[in-house]
Amino acid sequence: SLAVPHHFNQSVGLELPPDVDTAALERAVAIVYRHHDVFRLRFTQTDQGWHQRYTEDAVPAIQWFNLEQQDRQQQDSAMADIALGLQQSLSLQAGPLVAFGGFNLGESRPDQLLIVSHHLVIDGVSWRILLADLHQAYAQAVHSPTQDSVYLAPKTHSYQQWASYLEELAQGEEIWKDLDYWAAIAATVPQDSDTGTIATAQRLTEQLDKEQTRALQQVPSAYGAHINDVLLTALTLTLIDWTGQTTALIDLESYGRFSETLDLSRTVGWFTCLYPIGLSLDAKAPLTDQVQSIKQQLQTVPHNGLSYGLLRYLNNQQKLAIAPAISFNYLGRLDLEQSGEFRRLPFPAANQAPNNQRLHQIDINSWVEAGQFSIEWTFNSGSHSIETIRPLAQQFIAHLDAIIAHGLSKKDHTPDEFNLVQLDQSTLDAVLAQVSFAGEQEVSP
Repeated sequence: SLAVPHHFNQSVGLELPPDVDTAALERAVAIVYRHHDVFRLRFTQTDQGWHQRYTEDAVPAIQWFNLEQQDRQQQDSAMADIALGLQQSLSLQAGPLVAFGGFNLGESRPDQLLIVSHHLVIDGVSWRILLADLHQAYAQAVHSPTQDSVYLAPKTHSYQQWASYLEELAQGEEIWKDLDYWAAIAATVPQDSDTGTIATAQRLTEQLDKEQTRALQQVPSAYGAHINDVLLTALTLTLIDWTGQTTALIDLESYGRFSETLDLSRTVGWFTCLYPIGLSLDAKAPLTDQVQSIKQQLQTVPHNGLSYGLLRYLNNQQKLAIAPAISFNYLGRLDLEQSGEFRRLPFPAANQAPNNQRLHQIDINSWVEAGQFSIEWTFNSGSHSIETIRPLAQQFIAHLDAIIAHGLSKKDHTPDEFNLVQLDQSTLDAVLAQVSFAGEQEVSP
């Protein structure tokens, strides 16, 4: 449904060291490109849909741009124009699916490298793998004039093997047991959502300070939960306050590398798993109960959400072809810190064509960067105004602050610590209160 499917990318900017060996960097780029087969994928659209295949092609060279004679403002403008050209240069059918742009910026400013990749062959986890490999390859290439003596960590299972694994799952009987679960959620999702395009999208970001971010990273253990459970509790409370409903319908995004038989720890590709979920909460329940409730609801999602996509796309279950108006994703840590010889840095780049259709009215992405938690609300300005979204973003932070404060102060046990019996938090608190009272009676004079 993308107006410009070739321009649906992700990108990373790197600050290069002052004494960068450009020849070694080019060898390192070539080594990393050949090491990861996914970059050789090509996609062809037919009457039956899209088909992917591997091909042999030349390694895309770094395109160098000398901007030394320009001032900073001129450099920034030129880099934005060049970056857009690189973004638009990718081709699903003919390739390449990755492009490299190097910028010589003179003595007053470090040189930079921009890496652009089509989203079909990369995700957030893949960037970590790719950048670690680039550092390792460059560190060896500066001491070796040939590529043959540069070694990277062994490959794990390939993206092709992952695709075959998904096909096998989709053809099995086990996956059909999940159909009623997903159909029940799909039946509750409205179909009249105006998502808008990239051009009509606006963004609003809220942050926690560094002290509160450290508290956020510590507090899940107090609830016997994970950080996603805490964040989704705050989001669910925000959304049910806004809508007046008891259930928040969202598309939940996860890293998707779920397999009991494949090692995907060093595999580059797009593994993201996206699935709808309805999260319900009693707004008057204690915070501990609310976090535990969200945790338990997430634990009931079948096959970690994989079965939704397998049924919808590989088994053509059209009744599952829905998208809630809101999506949520916690990206983890995205610290802009030095990785070996290269330091990641923000690089303004148009990763998508402006007329590409968005999937959701509101996309909520959160992450930790430079020691601070951030949450970004991207919304269709044709459906919502900044005056509508800002109170939601602020209310989310308020709910999150309350969950953090309660978690840091609580000394309660959670039901997970007593997994041989089935207890909710309220019952457990009552039992423990009785035990505590009995203990006090025994030691009383």
